[in-house]
Amino acid sequence: MKQGPAALGAALGLGLLLNSCGPHSADPTPRPTSRYDGGQGHLHTRIVNGWPVPAGELRGVVGLLFNGKNLPECTGTLIQPDIVLTATHCVCHNPNAGIVAYVGDGPPRPGEPLYRAAAYVSRARCGDAIGPGKDLAVVRLVARVSTTNPIMLADDRLVRTATLFQITGFGATDFDGTVYRFDKLFAQVRPNELTTAEIVAGMNDSSDTCLGDSGGPLLVAPNGGASVDFRTWKLAGVTSRAIDGAPRNCGYGTVFELLNNDARVWLGNAVAALRKAAATPH
Repeated sequence: MKQGPAALGAALGLGLLLNSCGPHSADPTPRPTSRYDGGQGHLHTRIVNGWPVPAGELRGVVGLLFNGKNLPECTGTLIQPDIVLTATHCVCHNPNAGIVAYVGDGPPRPGEPLYRAAAYVSRARCGDAIGPGKDLAVVRLVARVSTTNPIMLADDRLVRTATLFQITGFGATDFDGTVYRFDKLFAQVRPNELTTAEIVAGMNDSSDTCLGDSGGPLLVAPNGGASVDFRTWKLAGVTSRAIDGAPRNCGYGTVFELLNNDARVWLGNAVAALRKAAATPH
């Protein structure tokens, strides 16, 4: 699981890790500390915190704060103006009234409200082992978010043919998941294993999600490759957990829940259940 450690004294957010010495010639993203290896023609980088998302971009990626904490412990994706998609293990054991969504770029500024959750539905029962495709949850907010557009779901064919994905969120920026900052960052990862319900992306010492990343988005560009046009990215999956047997908390790959046909059917039913509950007099 990639939920942030409570022992740090505050609920901590989704982080992106980048500490790579491998080739990234297909990645056009500027790197302020990159150096050019003239003999190989590749960029080599030693950045451990990804790149900042430009102000105002990807505001549909939201931080989830729990039980009065002042930093996101998980993240989520706004898929409708009042619906956030995240991970089951993020919402379990958190009462509805204790979940708040933060919509913004970094540390809250005046005019950037927090949106309280009204209810949630999880695909797996709290306490059950998280199996493939089960680490998904939807949260209905009390108020609609009017300051940004939701992020649309990607076409399944595009997801299964993509050669590069984008990850984004708040938080931990080191291999051990101990360094956190309230900044929205992004990086790019390559897929290395695909099943019907999940995808593994990232590899040893590569860009990766980190502790506190749970529920965050795996995004894909329309061309299935590198792109810095944030407005065109669509939602392909949800951050679930680190790969089995990873020697450190971060930097060795992440398992993402795919939004395949079964997940989309569940998602539609879950949102409908939340809408019905909201319309039923109490």
